[in-house]
Amino acid sequence: MNKFIEELNCDEYEVLTPEGWKDFSGVAKTVEYQIHEVILENGMTLKCADDHIVMSNNLPMLTKDLKKSDFIDTDTGLQKITNVIIHEEFDNMYDLVNVENSVYYTNNIASHNTTTVGAYALWFAMFHED
Repeated sequence: MNKFIEELNCDEYEVLTPEGWKDFSGVAKTVEYQIHEVILENGMTLKCADDHIVMSNNLPMLTKDLKKSDFIDTDTGLQKITNVIIHEEFDNMYDLVNVENSVYYTNNIASHNTTTVGAYALWFAMFHED
């Protein structure tokens, strides 16, 4: 199943990343996903899909694996998660396409959305017991 149902090219815009403003080539609309909401100690929130990737100490983590007391990267540094709410509602999500270096801020929270993460996760699972 393809998770993207529509893509809009918009290469005239930039997105804020940990390295400053970077180019991206478009925005892709996904199929509907159940909404997961991550709430941080400083009041930041992010509503996203269960398989959305956020950064924690510069390492990728799936939203569905986050729990209270975990820390995730933001534009102001590491912030503690106070709650992860799984909503009953489903909705379309939107991913940025071809972000340089693949990490960018979504509601000030460091996000990642590339297949490179899948390769890293496979390597990590193969070479780490736990």
